[in-house]
Amino acid sequence: MAPVSCLLAQALAAPRTHRIIQGTGLPRLLAVLNDCSPQGIFTNTATLQLVRPLLGDTAPVEWVVLEEIPADAQSWQPNPVPQPLAFLQYTSGSTGNPKGVMLSHANLLYNVDLIAHAFDRSETDHLVCWLPSFHDWGLIGFLLQALYVKTPCTFMDPVAFLQKPVRWLEVISQYRATFSGAPNFAHPGSPSGLWGLFRGGSGPAGTVGRPPGTKSGSSP
Repeated sequence: MAPVSCLLAQALAAPRTHRIIQGTGLPRLLAVLNDCSPQGIFTNTATLQLVRPLLGDTAPVEWVVLEEIPADAQSWQPNPVPQPLAFLQYTSGSTGNPKGVMLSHANLLYNVDLIAHAFDRSETDHLVCWLPSFHDWGLIGFLLQALYVKTPCTFMDPVAFLQKPVRWLEVISQYRATFSGAPNFAHPGSPSGLWGLFRGGSGPAGTVGRPPGTKSGSSP
């Protein structure tokens, strides 16, 4: 919920993953830090213990730790006049250094409203998402979309899906989700693939009889 907290505090956020993957993750994180020069990093204790030693003196910033926020902070009220920019959306960095895009509140409102109308979202829906919250799909397409429509959204750890993809279907079944989505690699076209588990009761115990509404996405 760090991005939402930053929105309320009118602090310009640059959502990033806490996953430090040897050979790629740390250089990408350092590239973002060098590009946006943040004043602070909002994280939790577990991530702090993992990331801070790796960064060393390369990130002389304030660390804001979720578990250390005082209880009386609940009485804080946000300024009702938002800043023009909502946050910086960085590219993944898979083909070069991550590049930041400035997104305004108007950009986000237009986007989430368009998604809500395109997929006929309502408060009776239940979304399931395993996409990371720093990714535009996980952040805007699910987290902000759920807040905008006021519908429940169940989030999975992306690693849990990658380790055992059928967990995605199990969570969809457990929460009787009405909508989910993922990149195209998670949607095998063959009936014997992942979504084929919904057919004929051959899936995990308790699977629904048919898959929920889904969307598949990919980059050109």
